Amino acid sequence: MDEETKGTPANFSQRRIFCIISPFILMLVCLTFALIFRNMLPIYIYKPIILTLYWVLSLLFVFIGIGVAEFKSLFQKPSGKIWWLVLALLIGLMPLSTFIIGFENLTWLYFLLVIGLALINSFCEEIYWRGFLLNHTFSSKKIACLYSIPLFVVCHFIWGITSPDVVHPIVLTVMAIMAIGWSIITIKTKSVWWAVISHFIVNVFSLSAMTLLLII
Repeated sequence: MDEETKGTPANFSQRRIFCIISPFILMLVCLTFALIFRNMLPIYIYKPIILTLYWVLSLLFVFIGIGVAEFKSLFQKPSGKIWWLVLALLIGLMPLSTFIIGFENLTWLYFLLVIGLALINSFCEEIYWRGFLLNHTFSSKKIACLYSIPLFVVCHFIWGITSPDVVHPIVLTVMAIMAIGWSIITIKTKSVWWAVISHFIVNVFSLSAMTLLLII
């Protein structure tokens, strides 16, 4: 825990409150942008901008909420059994069938886009939704999970504005199951690394770049 967070109870309380309300600020800003600019900008400009806004705000809120020192602690060496890595990899393989079906539509350019988006998105989302919210909202990890997991799923409704497949009930259900797994893994290993790796694999195999950017 950084020195500023160790300060007065009032200061700590303010930081905790910010951590708790930050998902609503994140969703409100991104949703407002989506509603205002989706019909004003070409889709090839609008979609990358809102994704970038989402990633930047996620990391910004983490730095505001916990500072640089605590941010680095999220990436400590994972502890616990190797089975948590196995579970992370199994979760990562869940959308493999989607990748197999969509593989014939991929060019090298699209594949590189998938890899790039998956890398950035997995880091930003796991740092924020697991590393940040699970450790800095509520003292009880169970309550933190019950708080962050539904909000993680709800947040993806933003992408449903121009990417309807993202908010399909089956997709949202699978997303919730994955979020539960990533939350447990992060808590048990005291690190976001395995969750980041798993999330990266999921984003690659689900071809999330294709869905979010609507290029196939």
